[in-house]
Amino acid sequence: MYPLILLRVRVGEREVWFNLSAGWFPAACWGNKSPELALGFNTNFIIVIPPMRRRGSSRTAELAAMTRTLATHSTIASGIMNDPFARYFLGPSLQVPYFFNRLFLDLNPWFWRRGINSVGFLIALCRHRFMRDTLEENLRQGIGQVVILGAGYDTNILREPDIFKSAKVFEVDHPNTQKRKRKILDRNSLAIYPETQFVPHDLETGNLTRVLIDCGLDREQEVFVIAEGIISYLSINSIDRLFMDLFDLSDGNVRIAADYRLPQINTKNVPFTIRRWRNEFKMMNERYRSFFSANEIEQKLMDHGFRIKVNRNMIDLWKEYSMQKPPDHLRQVAGIVITEKMSPHNMKNRIQK
Repeated sequence: MYPLILLRVRVGEREVWFNLSAGWFPAACWGNKSPELALGFNTNFIIVIPPMRRRGSSRTAELAAMTRTLATHSTIASGIMNDPFARYFLGPSLQVPYFFNRLFLDLNPWFWRRGINSVGFLIALCRHRFMRDTLEENLRQGIGQVVILGAGYDTNILREPDIFKSAKVFEVDHPNTQKRKRKILDRNSLAIYPETQFVPHDLETGNLTRVLIDCGLDREQEVFVIAEGIISYLSINSIDRLFMDLFDLSDGNVRIAADYRLPQINTKNVPFTIRRWRNEFKMMNERYRSFFSANEIEQKLMDHGFRIKVNRNMIDLWKEYSMQKPPDHLRQVAGIVITEKMSPHNMKNRIQK
């Protein structure tokens, strides 16, 4: 299946869409709204990505790799994310979207601030940078074990191999996505640090604690967990089971960095750009399933024995990492937390209450 390329022409307040991949004739859209599956970047070109096959590798992980690749070549975004390895993970169906986005990257000063790319900038760049900085901070503090849930095409170990020398890393992901990643690493002779363990595991099923112990996790050591882009794709029951498993990973401390989607993103009144983002993921068979307010995610974590160290709206990361003013509609998208296990004393007091 090949990408569909559409040309958008404005006629007053109306829009006509032309299908460039099948000839110059109007596409089945005439009105004020874009096709729900279109991935746009506020120029005259719109690229439509074909949906992922239900049992294929993760399309969202591939799109995140494309966004990091674009950021690497962007004068605005390269200071946030410089990932020379992400380009290896772009499959054939993303080559045309990547070409057009790359073409207009620096020609359009609003490239990262408007349309779909504003959400990608927030989630794929600012969030990933925050996760990377938090990971590096914990490694420098002496954390010896790192678990990356839904690792996708994460390249932290390739970019910063030295800081991982004293740590054992467990990359957990769906078997199909992980299989594709390992093939690409082997094909391009990209060496991963020897202490990295690839753990094929579907978080919706099975006991994560037992799977990681079987792969060499030491429960006597502290563990740092990255749950980037995970919670929103799981059911509430799966989230409860996941937090229970994470609590049991170590007899000592377990620290978690995770993001979550806000309830506003799932309402009918959400801005069109965010609704389009949400619906496109649904069409890729990777729809959002769980939503939490800041108070709700804190309560959920506390119920499973974790205390909150940081809980921020993700738009704060845009302000921290970028000189550009963030679009207001992004305040309704996501939050991000850092949490760790409660002390035995606090756990006892909480149980008594």
